[in-house]
Formats: sequence, structure tokens, C-alpha cells
Amino acid sequence: MTLIAPQLLKETISTSSFAHLGKSQEYFFFTGLNPNEQESREIKALSEQADLLIFCAYNDETSPAQQTLIQELSKKNKNLIVLSLRNPSNAAKYEGAASLINTFSPTLPSIEASYKVILNGGALINPSSPEN
Repeated sequence: MTLIAPQLLKETISTSSFAHLGKSQEYFFFTGLNPNEQESREIKALSEQADLLIFCAYNDETSPAQQTLIQELSKKNKNLIVLSLRNPSNAAKYEGAASLINTFSPTLPSIEASYKVILNGGALINPSSPEN
């Protein structure tokens, strides 16, 4: 499992149950809300090796680089789960993702609830994904 998120979520995610998802865990926390070019390249390289890729989108309505990166990842990784934290209406932008989980909050309880959905196989298949 590879999890990608903005740096401001590092503490919350690091204390969550995501540390126990899958045989191995890899995290990448990018600075700010818009990953820079180097970070985007690193994320793309990590995603190629990921059996499960989770991207925590946060305030992406004002973060075009974050939106673009998620859209690019969804074209190459069929196991992409997008956790749309804080503003779930933005999830519609990620039609290529295999699954979408919407929350209204980036807090630990919301992240834990997302973890439980994934763990129990309840991540809903994105009906607008070209694969479905």
C-alpha cells in the first residue's frame, strides 16, 4: 500500500490505522497543497510499484497540481483509491479512480472511518470509471 497526502496530514495519518494496511506501507507527503514537479515525478514513480495506491485529496479545489496529479495517476494505476477529505464534491473530478471515499473532514475519526471502509472491502467502485 502506498499512501500519498499533503504534508499537513502527516501527523494524523501517521497515527491512524493505515500503518497496518497491506503487507507493507509506503508514505509520501508532499509540501503544501500543490506537489511541485520533483514531488510529482517521485509520486508517479512510487505509484508504478504500488499494489494499492491511496491519494488523500485535501483542498484540491484550489490546488490544480493536486487535481492534475490525481487525474494522471488514475489513468495508470487501476488500484487508485481517492480519499476526498474536507470537500467531497471535488471527487467527481476523479472519474478514473477505481474507488472514491468522501469525507467532510481531515480529522482522525474521518480517516479511521475511511480505513475501515477499505479494510472491509467497502470502498465503492466508482460508477463513472471507464473500467466499470
